[in-house]
Amino acid sequence: TWGEYRLYFGVRTQSVRVIGGSILSCFPGLRSDLARTLPALSCCEMAARLMPDRSPSPGKYRLLCTALSVLDDGLCPWVEAAYGLKFLEAAGYGLRELPVPPAERELWRELHDRPLEGLSGLPERPRTAERFLQIVYDHVEAHAERALRCRAVAQSLRTFALRLGPRLRALSAVS
Repeated sequence: TWGEYRLYFGVRTQSVRVIGGSILSCFPGLRSDLARTLPALSCCEMAARLMPDRSPSPGKYRLLCTALSVLDDGLCPWVEAAYGLKFLEAAGYGLRELPVPPAERELWRELHDRPLEGLSGLPERPRTAERFLQIVYDHVEAHAERALRCRAVAQSLRTFALRLGPRLRALSAVS
């Protein structure tokens, strides 16, 4: 859920009270589609790992909200990797100058420079998208000094799908 809240910080206590606010979105597209939910959770986890607690960062917050909104509108294979690259850069760990194969340099630059809302025009290259995302994951984990759970969840779902695949084909042949 994405919302804006009014908080009251008391002068006599360390506690904070919510005194108002409004919900901006609950991202129904993300909630209804596992293929979009997983990259959205990955973006949230990257933000949680690299942003210090109780340290406001409006730019990083807007970047996360933009990524979630783009994913809510539809699945794009580049959003998760582009978000990670932009977030790493905002956190001071930019990968822009990382050497990539010559055939992928233009795409690498586009992921850094294009707004997240403009990624749908990029060519679909699943293997390249996966490789770029693994680079992002490796760097987030290195700077956070702990593994990302989203990585393990995605792998376990792939394994499950591979095991289930023959059974599903057999069931559909019977129907």
